[in-house]
Amino acid sequence: MRPRPACSCLINILPLPLPPQSSTDRKLHQIEEQLNEALAKVTENDSMINGLKSIQSKLQAENTELSSQLGEAESKVGTLSKNKNALTSQVEELKSEVESESSVSI
Repeated sequence: MRPRPACSCLINILPLPLPPQSSTDRKLHQIEEQLNEALAKVTENDSMINGLKSIQSKLQAENTELSSQLGEAESKVGTLSKNKNALTSQVEELKSEVESESSVSI
């Protein structure tokens, strides 16, 4: 039978528990990584927000232009509608004149 190794030999083989400082350092490193990840996400979100604001600005400008065009088109439609009504009245008047002239000449 072999003799058991002395305790001093086991200490060299088995890992020693980490001192509290190492545990604190690991936690600090984890927190720093989380902070860096959060900051990267904030930067990404800021970039996305700026892109969306740019798109919003372009859309607002386009909306203003289209609203102006719509107002012009509605004005033209109103003018055309008035002209149509005037012409319809003139046609009716001419029809009445033609009927009255044809009845007088008969």
